[in-house]
Amino acid sequence: MMRILFLDHSSHPAGAAVSLRYLAAGLIAHGHDVHVALVWPCPDLEGFYAAAGLTLHPLRAFPTIPHTTAGWIRFSNPRSLRGLVQLARRYPEAARRLRSLVDTVAPDIVHLNSVTLLPAALALGQSPAKVVWHIRESPPFGGRGWRTRAIARTMKSAAAETIFISHDDQSMWTKGAVGTVVYCCTPTPTTAHRRTEVELRADLGLSPSDRAILFVGGFQEIKGFQVLCRAFPRVARAVPEARLVIIGANVPPPASRLAAIARRYGPYVGIRSYHDRCHRLLEESIPPARRVVKPLVPNVADYLDLCEFLVFPSVRPHFARPVIEAALSGKPSIASDFGGIREVVSEGDGARLVLPGDPAALADAMIAMLRDPEATRRMGQRAREFSGQRFSVEPHVAAVEGLYARAVSRKDAACSEAIDRRVDT
Repeated sequence: MMRILFLDHSSHPAGAAVSLRYLAAGLIAHGHDVHVALVWPCPDLEGFYAAAGLTLHPLRAFPTIPHTTAGWIRFSNPRSLRGLVQLARRYPEAARRLRSLVDTVAPDIVHLNSVTLLPAALALGQSPAKVVWHIRESPPFGGRGWRTRAIARTMKSAAAETIFISHDDQSMWTKGAVGTVVYCCTPTPTTAHRRTEVELRADLGLSPSDRAILFVGGFQEIKGFQVLCRAFPRVARAVPEARLVIIGANVPPPASRLAAIARRYGPYVGIRSYHDRCHRLLEESIPPARRVVKPLVPNVADYLDLCEFLVFPSVRPHFARPVIEAALSGKPSIASDFGGIREVVSEGDGARLVLPGDPAALADAMIAMLRDPEATRRMGQRAREFSGQRFSVEPHVAAVEGLYARAVSRKDAACSEAIDRRVDT
């Protein structure tokens, strides 16, 4: 039995937090003692982890560095520069608090749950802690640039083991020279506590003849929400019974004071926030009768049962959990053609892959799948067959446990070697 301390950067129970919970629950089932230190503790996130039996530790406002396809530091952006100044000011005290927490918990493994936790990797790099660094994000610019190279060097020097969630990510970050690929996991859907299609249609206001298309991801720019809004009117004209079910698009806008000022005064000078632009585009592109907007939901599988297929029109590479969830539910996807997604599904064998950022290509693919429901059904069956073992929880947990054991032995060997060198001198 090991004691594992996860360090999590999440601010809400989605994305990487979901992946962490699946892994942590599997580790607990294997007898391990699992703790999570929360950089941005909040009631929703705390309840999400506590329900899985994890021991929680607040590590409030530990600095992170955005350098992924979801966001990166722009030195021309005053907000980015302000963030760097704040990071430099907070880092020494934050590093001390992190090392103190590690001393208190005394874990066998400290598991960093994101590449954005680079400051934590640096803070622990010279400590006795055995660090496993989970790289769940793709680097921007196709892995080019000095920042990507610097982070890749830190992966090699500061972590006993580095985990990538796809070969594509591993290649872009380190050209395959560092780390191990362990695909993320998703539990196979069960029939327990599931809502019926009749109940869901009534809840969503859909008639028996309406044909639902599911999108999960809300207004996040990387998810391709604007591309979808521009594609759907063409779909609705070709297939009038098509309805778009959007999960997660009613998340409130950023709550910072600067964001509030920008929302209030920006429109007077012709400037609108991304969040406001998405709202306007949704209202202008898709009539209320043809769309359903829901918050983040605890059981996406219910909505997958209802839909014909899932759309994942991402504009930059990132982990395609909804595509995996759809495949395990026996539903195909239309997804942007990125390398990481090709490791989840392949063209014609569980999905149709389209050019990223192309509304016309996305619309054509949706129309084709709606017009041939039998082919769409067969594609969903192939998706389930492909994904059943590759993304199940048990192999994922076993693979990570193996890396933990290797990290412990590797770190212990390095410490022994360092002691021997000091004795010899």
